[in-house]
Amino acid sequence: VPRTIRSECLGVLATLCQNNPPVQQALVEMGHIRALSNIYFGEYPKEDDAGGDADESDGMVRTRVIQALSCSVRGHAAAEELLSNDDDGRRSIESGLGMHTDAETLPKPPLKLRKRCMFLLRALVTSDTATEERVELFAPSIRYAAAAFLDIALEPDAELREMSLELLAEVLRRKKGVNVVVDLKGPLGVLGVQRVLAIKALEGEEREYASVELEGWEGLLVELAKIRVTDTNKDSSAEPQNPPDSSSSDKPMLLLGGP
Repeated sequence: VPRTIRSECLGVLATLCQNNPPVQQALVEMGHIRALSNIYFGEYPKEDDAGGDADESDGMVRTRVIQALSCSVRGHAAAEELLSNDDDGRRSIESGLGMHTDAETLPKPPLKLRKRCMFLLRALVTSDTATEERVELFAPSIRYAAAAFLDIALEPDAELREMSLELLAEVLRRKKGVNVVVDLKGPLGVLGVQRVLAIKALEGEEREYASVELEGWEGLLVELAKIRVTDTNKDSSAEPQNPPDSSSSDKPMLLLGGP
């Protein structure tokens, strides 16, 4: 079956199940998350397919798979939880973001695929039913987004940078699993101040074009400042009066924006 037809079929599936709980429930009962994940991982581009109909280097089918996954779970609490706890489902999102490119010996995922995965990631971790445990499950993806999508030198697409900023700020606002972001407050603060100053130095259309990103950075920096004077362990089992231990040697280290 040609890729174009498979892609359109996935698009129809996404349309059918979006905001349609009966269809979403039927898909859950059919085990659709595993089925769609299998389709995603079966569509890796191969050297032998270059230039032909099977060439998936543009990510067309994989992008439609993520779209179908997204439409099939968003707004359905049980489906959101199933996807969040499914290893292959999370790996699909991670792969689409570009986390496993080195291990997969693949080129960087296409921009449209990365945006679809970021949209789904943000929906899952900021959902009304999201828990601290869910945020922790997606912690590697959140950290990767902070490392790969915020620095304009690494990610030239403004919309993807804006989506990533909103994701991090919303995690802090919701106060569930905030340490995933708080652990990065040092490099985030440095990069944020640099980027805010750079945007404010722009003029005319360039400044207007960057206004949403500026608001995103300012919002994130405000949320980080609030966290510094609040207990980051309020949503955990730790004693509320004990400050978080910032000396732990097993916390991830992240460098953003170069040395």
